[in-house]
Amino acid sequence: MNPTHPTRIHTMADGTKTQTAPLPPLPVRRPARTNHTDGLFHAMTLPGMVITNEGIVLDANTAALRLLNQPAVRVIGQPLSRILNVDSEAIQSCCTGKVPSFELTLDNMRGIYTIQLNFNRIEGGEGNLTHLVYLQDISERKRIEQAREDLIMQLEAYASTIAHDLKAPLATLMGFASLLEVSGGSLREDQKHYAHLISKVSSKMSTLVDDLLLFASLQNLSHIPLTALDMNTLIDDVRERLQSLVDYHHATLRVAPDLPSAQGYAPWVEVVLANYISNAIKYGGVYTGAQPQVAISGDVAGEQVYYWVHDNGAGLSAEQRDMLFKQSARFDPSRRGHGLGLLIVQRIVERLGGTVGVSSEPGTGTTFWFTLPLVPQADDTATATVTKIDTVMEIPAVTV
Repeated sequence: MNPTHPTRIHTMADGTKTQTAPLPPLPVRRPARTNHTDGLFHAMTLPGMVITNEGIVLDANTAALRLLNQPAVRVIGQPLSRILNVDSEAIQSCCTGKVPSFELTLDNMRGIYTIQLNFNRIEGGEGNLTHLVYLQDISERKRIEQAREDLIMQLEAYASTIAHDLKAPLATLMGFASLLEVSGGSLREDQKHYAHLISKVSSKMSTLVDDLLLFASLQNLSHIPLTALDMNTLIDDVRERLQSLVDYHHATLRVAPDLPSAQGYAPWVEVVLANYISNAIKYGGVYTGAQPQVAISGDVAGEQVYYWVHDNGAGLSAEQRDMLFKQSARFDPSRRGHGLGLLIVQRIVERLGGTVGVSSEPGTGTTFWFTLPLVPQADDTATATVTKIDTVMEIPAVTV
């Protein structure tokens, strides 16, 4: 390993990594010092450099030289791309404002670092343009992110294993409970009631198991077949699934005609709609004494399509809104739930390239929304659609 010209591993925009061999130094060129090279700049603990619009280093503070493990004579006056052993186009993209920063891996005598270069444009006198470049060591952040991803994968694998192991005994329990309910003519009334409770509770537990399987499988799907979605048809399918819930709460669903189409995966989006609509039915009108009223609408904004599900419930406080899309978020202790629904919604929508959110104030009802990418032009559809899918996903039933 060359201590003065270390090997560089550069992370490209597409995530691939390239390793660049050390290059011999250029002759040192020392441009005239500028007003950027003052005591404050050199006293900074954050590594920083000043470069020209062409990528030539005008100055570097002590922290930057220490991070690069280079003396000032091998940095000042040299192209930044040569110092870092990266493609000069990466530097120019930042200097021209196409991207504000990029990441790369440094490997020198002091160790291996992942750093992020942040470019800040400085307008100088007489039309001179320079850039203040901060070199942020993000090695620890990357390590924590990787550890978090590894832990999530382990937990999802564990949840999937537990859920699969629970399905068989649950099916047996539900089968015998159902048999007792149907053919339990010799049972006393209290025994029939207990059999009904066993059937009802085991059904809810089965829904929880299905949710765990769905939540775990979202990470494992490497290929998602994306198509143009007919949202009105999807909502009709969801309405049919939730009909018993609609009837039980005497709810009214109003769906805007001709909802805009978006790009997504229909089975997943159906899960999102079922969750939003079922929550709106359960909580709509609960505290006002009115029957639940649910309104569903959509609109296009730029490259995203927005969909809203509004209820006439009591609304949410700011503290309650902050708790949403977090594990086990419940606001009504009398209504038991496992708190996975909105987590699943968020994971699905983010996997499909969208976002989720909520707007609400106490006494005004609640509007949950999500976005999906606009359907690409016909020429791009073939590249956006993948026909291979690795896991068959079960859509959990909704239990009244």
